[in-house]
Amino acid sequence: ARPAPEKVQEELKRREEVAAALTDRGRSRLEAGQPDAAIRLFERALSQSPRFGPGYYYLAQAWLMKNKANQAQAFHDQAVLYLQDQPEWRHRLDRQQKEIKDRIAEYAIP
Repeated sequence: ARPAPEKVQEELKRREEVAAALTDRGRSRLEAGQPDAAIRLFERALSQSPRFGPGYYYLAQAWLMKNKANQAQAFHDQAVLYLQDQPEWRHRLDRQQKEIKDRIAEYAIP
């Protein structure tokens, strides 16, 4: 038997709350200069709620902190996918994209 739609919605909401809490912990690790620990937390967050856009945004930030612009770009693209309808994220996403492009350009062979 399939679970009732309201039970499914409750579970999705619970998972998103867990993802938000893990993402907050990851942000603290980023602020402490610990990108590897942050990445592990963001990955756990996204395993709980794969459509949680902020998790992808901060995962991209962590990869930028590690000077891995190509990995950052991949997660930035996912963040855009899930946050594009949220105007409060637009400026952050635009700024992150510029930073990624600048980093990639720095390492491009002329």
